[in-house]
Amino acid sequence: MKVADFLQGQLICLDMKAISKEEAIEELGEYLRKTNKVKDYKRFIREVKEREELVTTGIGNEIAIPHARTDTVDDFMLVFGRSLKGIDFEAFDNKPAKLIFLMAIPKREIDEYLIVLARLTKVLKQEPLLRGLFSAATCEEAVGYLKEAEK
Repeated sequence: MKVADFLQGQLICLDMKAISKEEAIEELGEYLRKTNKVKDYKRFIREVKEREELVTTGIGNEIAIPHARTDTVDDFMLVFGRSLKGIDFEAFDNKPAKLIFLMAIPKREIDEYLIVLARLTKVLKQEPLLRGLFSAATCEEAVGYLKEAEK
């Protein structure tokens, strides 16, 4: 299972407008809503925000991975957003998040969730991938960098 397999052009935003983590969750959540695969969008967004209140998903190095294990989706879903200004996700290194991955995970898929989260955090340690995601001009380019990193 590869992270890039979950990303398609319609699930990528290379120019986020959000200025707060709440707005970022809502902005990226809209991409999931458009797929018509989220049964209860408002509940999903609420669950992501509640999860964020427990412990920040700002993992440092300008990356955040807001997520929720939820009954509002039947399949694992992932949205990637890039904010060149950065959004405060209260990361331990105090750097604003510029690369944000919103995940929706069915509650019953705990193993898949852990595998994808571990894989994502591992590939995001690769400097060439980070440079690529920061410089990608198109959604296809961003997915290409992720695929390359996962080889």
